[in-house]
Amino acid sequence: MIVWLGFALAATALQEALLRLALLDPALVAVSTLFSGAIFLGAGAYQFSSLKHACLTLCGRPFPYLLANWRSEAKGVFRLGLAQGLYCLGCCWAIMLVMFAVGVMNVAWMAVLGVVMGVEKLFAAPRLARAIGVVLMGIGALFVASSVVEHWPARAG
Repeated sequence: MIVWLGFALAATALQEALLRLALLDPALVAVSTLFSGAIFLGAGAYQFSSLKHACLTLCGRPFPYLLANWRSEAKGVFRLGLAQGLYCLGCCWAIMLVMFAVGVMNVAWMAVLGVVMGVEKLFAAPRLARAIGVVLMGIGALFVASSVVEHWPARAG
């Protein structure tokens, strides 16, 4: 709970910074397709990282880790819970940041990304994580291409 509360506070601070930088409009929707593309590309790239795969393994299959590190005293249990929370955050933080690209209050995207993260944790397969990364990077590339086309100078005559 402490890990997720900390992430929520950090995401709220990031949201406020993005509002002040005018990268989000007052409805909390990204104002730039280039910005959205960069978020998708970053989230997609993270799917290929060794940190992502380590966190996915420990979050998707927690029992071997929990049993190997079990402590009976309150302090030890707290540390174990904190570590497991950090592994789960390490698994999902980048996909959660995609909400800044598609609209923080977009319930449809929340549902889609929630299902993606749930399926990813359920199977905890590096191949699936990479496939999700390819899809995220593909969407990011479309956003970036859209931004380039949008700002492409019109040719005279």
